[in-house]
Amino acid sequence: MQTLFRRTWQFSSLTAVTGFAVMVLLASHVNAESTEGEATEHVQEAKENPISVAVKAIAAALAIGLAAIATGIAQANIGAAGIGAVAENPKNFGPALVFLALPETLLIFGFTVAAIILFIF
Repeated sequence: MQTLFRRTWQFSSLTAVTGFAVMVLLASHVNAESTEGEATEHVQEAKENPISVAVKAIAAALAIGLAAIATGIAQANIGAAGIGAVAENPKNFGPALVFLALPETLLIFGFTVAAIILFIF
């Protein structure tokens, strides 16, 4: 069980770091100038209040990172139970697969919240 938890934690950490990297790349897009040479609304905001942009990037990274960790922990437990159920009765494969996919919605919600933080607020 401890090996399974360690692997889950490693996968979750990798997903969280990847999510953080994606959010940093998206936030760095804010610093780009428009093609006409005029500063966009986001660039003006970044120049006026750089702390605001940094806080948005950190909040978006936390939204994805924490959602990824929660997803990994949930999938570890559900996956172990699903394998046990399929071992007892192979007809349980379909429901086990559906239950294994359900925690992925947490990550989708985290990505949605991160996108809202970055692009709407």
